[in-house]
Formats: sequence, structure tokens, C-alpha cells
Amino acid sequence: MKDSSEFKVKRKMGHGLTLMNTELNVELRTPPVNEGATKNIGQFKMVTDDDQTPVHGVVTDGAAKIRLQLTIKYGKEALSGLNWQIIDTQALEPMPSAIRGTLMNGENPVESVPVVFNGNTAEAVYRAPENFVRWQTTEEDNDKELPYRYLQPTLDISAYFQNGGDPLTQIRLRRPPVILVHGLWGSREAWDEFEPGFNSDGLYDILRVDYSEDEEGQVRSVADHAYKLELGIIEKRKALIRQGFAATKVDVIAHSLGGLLTREYCQQYNAECQKRIRRFITIATPHFGSELADLLLVYRDDRDNFPNPFTLTLPPSTCQNRLDLFVNGVFGKLEHPIGPIKSDENPEGSAIDDLATGRLPDFIQSSTTGSRWSDPGYLPISENLSAHVIVGELPEPLNGRSLDIIILWNNILEPCGFTRMNVFGEGNDRIVGATSQYGGLMGDNTTLNNFEDHFTVRNSSETVDEIKILLNEPLNSGKFSQ
Repeated sequence: MKDSSEFKVKRKMGHGLTLMNTELNVELRTPPVNEGATKNIGQFKMVTDDDQTPVHGVVTDGAAKIRLQLTIKYGKEALSGLNWQIIDTQALEPMPSAIRGTLMNGENPVESVPVVFNGNTAEAVYRAPENFVRWQTTEEDNDKELPYRYLQPTLDISAYFQNGGDPLTQIRLRRPPVILVHGLWGSREAWDEFEPGFNSDGLYDILRVDYSEDEEGQVRSVADHAYKLELGIIEKRKALIRQGFAATKVDVIAHSLGGLLTREYCQQYNAECQKRIRRFITIATPHFGSELADLLLVYRDDRDNFPNPFTLTLPPSTCQNRLDLFVNGVFGKLEHPIGPIKSDENPEGSAIDDLATGRLPDFIQSSTTGSRWSDPGYLPISENLSAHVIVGELPEPLNGRSLDIIILWNNILEPCGFTRMNVFGEGNDRIVGATSQYGGLMGDNTTLNNFEDHFTVRNSSETVDEIKILLNEPLNSGKFSQ
């Protein structure tokens, strides 16, 4: 039989305190002595661990922390000997810390923390779980469709179940935010078709990073734009805190050159990358460069001898003129991170002449040309990122569905003697070879999307559905590197 003092404490926690407010700051009151009379005995609130901003939840990134703070005006002696604990009231079975999150004792995760008052306030630090979906439980399928789930902080588990409630507000959990990074010649609008299908259920908080130009309207190189990702992550974290959620990490989905920009960010700011990116998914990214880019650089450096085709069906001057029109036309109408383009401010410039501006050629050239991908100091994709690659591959003799790709190949490259075999020598999406898209990853870390070209692979239903599955995977999933 439990002694009476223990029972009184439980009764005080279970019935003696009732919620009068379920917002960020919760007042704890005793039940009415007579109708209309209550007594305010304290307050419970949750705040961010670093700057004490009030919140009501965390994102499930395995890193975000909040402080649980209980301030009691009087009667705190009744809470002595109790412990802070976190329970999942919706689950029928005990939950591991990867799903429930954990209380912290310094840097060490613990199951419970003693209630210790400093003055009139007792607090505990809680770290978010790694996974939103409660994998291998009865809640797994349901969680995949939920925008939020909840956990219950309590000072006494027995009292919670005995008395059917707890005065402490629940912790709300939501998925990590998603950062979308567009590719070459693109802007934030590049995701207009992708995002509605991907976020049709409103499960994700999304930010599109736009690096098409800087704050002064100048177009710069990829290396110069790496900081844009850092700014985007900081912006999204602040926005979530304003919504009441502590967040540390984001998931990054990048198309084409956007994947290289993300990797450059991690190369330049490795500590921040490790701290802030939870998962990294690339779509048709030229991790080892593009042989087609090599072709353009040959054109830039030695136009008089370009093209040097295997089978020439058009005069060299005709091929040069057609490629001039295509490259300058595309570069001239779209913002891109290559360098100055022909404009009112730069009337003498041209896209061909300015391909060498900045460091972009080092990024888009293939490794066979001695670009930075062969530099041993450049970190491989699997070394500092939890990554998965989606590869687009368009079988011969299909030409793709993107207008720019059709124009480039049907009207220029193939009539001038270039074929996908003598440009890539392997499977490709008509812009990037398959080996480059794989980036050294293999097996479950990769997804092959057949019958899609470089641009349509980004928006295909197969890609969208696969990314939804990937972002729900547990953090230790074999579908990601590391």
C-alpha cells in the first residue's frame, strides 16, 4: 500500500492543479473553493534553449531543444522528490528516445530529471526526437498523414494515469522544414509545379532559396552564392520560432546545380552544415560535372575548331551560329549564376565570353577535365551529409519533353554530329551523365527515375512520391548515406 504522503502529492498533481490557459504561458490554479473563485499558484511554459523565446513545440530534427519551466508561488514543497518525465499518451507501448525525444542532463540524454527549484522555478531541458513517424508501432501509418503529434511532460507518471490528466501543456511536434534549391538558369519559380504535389497535405513548412541574383541585383558565381543557403536556413528557423516551434535542422531538396551549391555551402561552412542540414536529397545534380558543360567550354575556348564532330551534317559556321543563338538566347532571357550577361549595363558582354566568369566552370566541368571534383580536398557527398540521390535517365532514342532540351539536341547538337553516346558515353538525362548524378552513392542511397529528362525529372509524380517516402524515413534509414 502506498503511504499517504505520496498519495497526497499525486492527488495534488493530478487533481489539485487545473489549466486555465493553453497558450504559451500556462497559469496553474487550484480548483474553485466556491463558484467563480480560483487561486493562481504558478505558471508553466516552454521556451527555446538558447534565447528563452516562448514556444509550444519543436521540430523532429533530433537536435532542437526547449526548456520546460515551472514556476510555483507557494506549495513547491509538495513537488519535492518528483521527476520530470516525457510520455506519449497516444501510444500503447513504450517509445524509444528516437520517437519520444529525451530529457537532458547536461549533454547526456536521460529518462527523467529530478524536480529542483532555483528560487520558485524548476526547469528541465528537452531534446526533440529524431523521427516524426513512430516507426514499428501501431501509430506508424497514421503518423505519415499527420501534420502534428503530441507528447506530455509530467512530474509524476503514476499520478497522470491514476488521475487522468496533467496540468502541464503538451509539447507539439512537427516535421523539419524543407529548403528547396533551384538549378542553373532557374529561380524560386522553378518549383511551382513540384511544390503543390509534394505538399498537397500541408505537412511541410517550405522555403525556396533563390540565388539567381544577389541583393544588389548582380549575378555571381556559385561559390559566391553559397551563403544564400545559410541565410535561408536562418530565415526559416526564425520563422518557425515565430510560429512557436524550436528548430535547429532543415531538410534540403536540390535540383541540378542547386545540389552543387549546397555542397559548396558545406565545403565553405562545414560546421554550420553539420549543425543545420538533417537530410540532403538531390535531383539530377551533376556531382562529377557534366560532359555537356565540357562541350560548351571547348566552344568558348576554341570556337574556330568547333564543332569537331564524328559525322558533320551541317557546315561548321552553321553549327556555330545555331549554338550562339541558343546559348545567348537562353542566357540572355534567364537569370543565372554564371556572370554578367548581355544587357543595357553590359552591352559588349555575351554569355559565351562570360562562361569563365567566377568559378562556375570548375563546378560544371566533368572530372575528366581536371576540375575541382578531382581535388582530394573537396569532400565527397557522403562524408558530411546524410544524402540520397535521384537520377534521371532518358533511354535512347527519346529526346525528352523539356523545350530547351529538345531545341538544343534536335536543332543544334545532333545535326552537327554530336550524339548522346559521343558526348556522355553512358546513360544520361541529355544534360548530365548518370554516373555524375549518382555522385559515388549506390544501392539504397539512390533512386533511378527512367523516362525523364533533366528538367521533367524534378516534377514527375515518381520523384515527388519518392521524396515523400524518403523524408518520412527514420534517421538511421539505410536509404541515406552515413
